[in-house]
Amino acid sequence: DRWYQRRVHGDHQNQMDNQIKLPNVVFTPEGLGGNWSAFRNTKGKDIMGRTQVFYNWLLKQIEQGTWLNYKSTTTKPGTITSGVDEGGNKFTGINFSSQDYLSLGSHPEVMKGAIKAIEEYGVHSAGSPAAFGRSKFTVQLAQEMASFLGFNHGVLFSTGWLAGYGVIAGLVRHYDYLVVDRLVHNCLLEGCFMATRNIHFFEHLNNESAAEKIRAIRKKNPEAGIMVVTEGLYSMDSDSPNLHELQKITKELDCTLLIDIAHDFGCLGAEGRGQLELQNIQDRSNVVIIGAGSKVLSTNLGYVCCDSPAVIEYLKVFTGALMFTNSVVPVSSATGLELSLIHISEPTRQAEISYAVFCLKKKKYNQTKTYSNCH
Repeated sequence: DRWYQRRVHGDHQNQMDNQIKLPNVVFTPEGLGGNWSAFRNTKGKDIMGRTQVFYNWLLKQIEQGTWLNYKSTTTKPGTITSGVDEGGNKFTGINFSSQDYLSLGSHPEVMKGAIKAIEEYGVHSAGSPAAFGRSKFTVQLAQEMASFLGFNHGVLFSTGWLAGYGVIAGLVRHYDYLVVDRLVHNCLLEGCFMATRNIHFFEHLNNESAAEKIRAIRKKNPEAGIMVVTEGLYSMDSDSPNLHELQKITKELDCTLLIDIAHDFGCLGAEGRGQLELQNIQDRSNVVIIGAGSKVLSTNLGYVCCDSPAVIEYLKVFTGALMFTNSVVPVSSATGLELSLIHISEPTRQAEISYAVFCLKKKKYNQTKTYSNCH
């Protein structure tokens, strides 16, 4: 993902090279060497034809069984899952790829709620949120998500990726500035590159580096709009920023703080509110959060929450990722509602999974013990 982030945005290549120090890597796309991201910026007047060099490389990867992407499941995604790769090879094994963090995707009550929603609404939202596409489940879940996280207002997107992309593209304009942790998720990066060229990356989790970038902008442009972008929990490195310190910096320098809580929501904190809870972030006045339902809510949707009703209503009109795409399907919103209720009513699930992870890290995992709420 990091090499992709660096190589995919040609217009910002020099800026990212200057601000992000990465080791030199020689890409050798011939044969079985190389990396797929090396083919991103191909050139030539035949836009369709220039994809062939990547396709030839891909076929060799598939033939040798080294292409790990786009496998398909042939059974439900559980602890042991069967599937097939793009070469047609079937396999069965332990599933380390599942995003169903709390193992709720096959919970009996969740499936009952989903079936009930389909019977009542069918399977299609049949419209964008602006054009009569929202269901009662969608409205209710947006309200409940905001309330659970301690915010006054919220809105749902069709996916978490759209929420991350859409909140930045919807709020930030070309004359604004973005100060961004260099390891944020792709959806946030894409939103940044869509919104403005005024992007400044700071070293991962380094609040001093972030403050330095912000102060330089403020010195040059005291009236600039600045959004600082970070995550509550970085999934690839399993680390978190000091949000108290970062918020203090953003408040002192009049910035908006955007926090992606996709990976810590529901999994961290005694009540499942993630780093907002663990770090006791009480002041929400300059905070906007985004997240994804695909991790803990076991369904495809995204959400944005904040205390300002003006921000939410503005996003509803000026975010294409919300206004010009179909609304969350009713069954997804209904599933999210069931899961939020189950998560609250079964707090031991999170504790058991956390303990299992702790034991694995300490190499004390008892293979004969059954963790009742885990896969």
